[in-house]
Amino acid sequence: MGVTKFYITLSVLFCRGVTYENVGFNKSAWEKYPYHSPERGWGAKRAVDGLYSDLSATGGQCVISANEKSIAEWRVDLERIHIIHHIVIYYRAEYIDSDMINVYASRFLGFSVYVSNTTDKEDGILCFMDRNFTIETIPNPMNIICPNQERGRYVIYYNNRTHPPYPDGYSTYAYNELCEMEVFCMFLAPI
Repeated sequence: MGVTKFYITLSVLFCRGVTYENVGFNKSAWEKYPYHSPERGWGAKRAVDGLYSDLSATGGQCVISANEKSIAEWRVDLERIHIIHHIVIYYRAEYIDSDMINVYASRFLGFSVYVSNTTDKEDGILCFMDRNFTIETIPNPMNIICPNQERGRYVIYYNNRTHPPYPDGYSTYAYNELCEMEVFCMFLAPI
């Protein structure tokens, strides 16, 4: 009996199903170039605090990075290696006429997500890279399924504006404007 067949058999016999746990919740987070505004509390930790009911900058639930930077980087330390199933990202949203185009979507376009065992994205595996979205089509929240269920301790959000010209709709500078990043691992639910 192969390993896969054995695993499926055990899953059917001893489990009701699969559950997912947000292993990034309230974990340690870091960002490059934070926006320095102590009274606003826009720190890296905001993206893993479980709050995302107000995605505006003034809502107190988002990471806001410094202006006019060519690189944006943020990461969460999951404290141990996990097999990542999927990631959900809620990013800053300020809408015109309540349901029109998000005026800050241009800052999110072109981002990447890496899973790594170190704090360096170059040591990790690319889980997702936006190459196709526009300000009209980028979803919020963004649900990312890691194609190979990557293993890692760190999940790293990265964006850059280092090689102009940029595609239509892209902002001139890169930003971390994450309101929440949920990192889900799969667990089997016992009977």
